[in-house]
Amino acid sequence: MPNIQKALLSGALECWILYKDNGDAWVMGTFGLNVDVFSGYKSLLIYTLYAYDKMELPVWGYLLNELRKRAKELGCLKVIAYTRVEQVENIIVGLGGKVEYTFLSLEV
Repeated sequence: MPNIQKALLSGALECWILYKDNGDAWVMGTFGLNVDVFSGYKSLLIYTLYAYDKMELPVWGYLLNELRKRAKELGCLKVIAYTRVEQVENIIVGLGGKVEYTFLSLEV
């Protein structure tokens, strides 16, 4: 947790909150620039994303379009995220995105 706090305070990680019309928090997420050290390829990484209530596809679309704008400002080519939640994959596909890769890991 101290590393996340440090990243937020330094500006390496951004925290966004989307509010409902009544002022209640609806969605909170953290996002950061991800640069591949070998290719120099820049992406905006969705690090965390949490919805306090159910959101319909148009709201997800609004949120992700705002992230696309931020990614473009930062010189990124894509917005990326890791997930193992099928519902999140379905939302991305429903908005015209792709589920392209499987993340692999081995404990050491």
